[in-house]
Amino acid sequence: MNVNILTQQKRAIAAKRKTKRKDELKEIVFDDNARREFLTGFNKRNLLKKEAKIARAKEKQRTERLELRRQKRRELTERAIQNHEAVESSYRNADKEDWGPTSHPQDEQVAFEDEDHLATVTVVQDFNLQEG
Repeated sequence: MNVNILTQQKRAIAAKRKTKRKDELKEIVFDDNARREFLTGFNKRNLLKKEAKIARAKEKQRTERLELRRQKRRELTERAIQNHEAVESSYRNADKEDWGPTSHPQDEQVAFEDEDHLATVTVVQDFNLQEG
């Protein structure tokens, strides 16, 4: 039984050797153009790799720049919302304090006297030239 197994393997190996010999090339043709393309292709391939790396780096910088812009926009909108809420709450508090049911705006009267004239001025609202 062992003899049959060993001879089967030997036959299989011999068959593989025969097929390899059939597939082998009998003649090698030298192509000068293909050789030149292969030898000069190293530089071309290296240049293509460098260009691809540069393109990837530029794209990465572009995406980082866009993401930074998005983040800044988000921060600005959040800050604007917070500022708006703070202003609204301060106006609500100011309205309650100034114009509540117990307090009324006070008119201020100032009198200016001269030798001949007496002028009384009633200030209803403060007016500042620098602000307006």
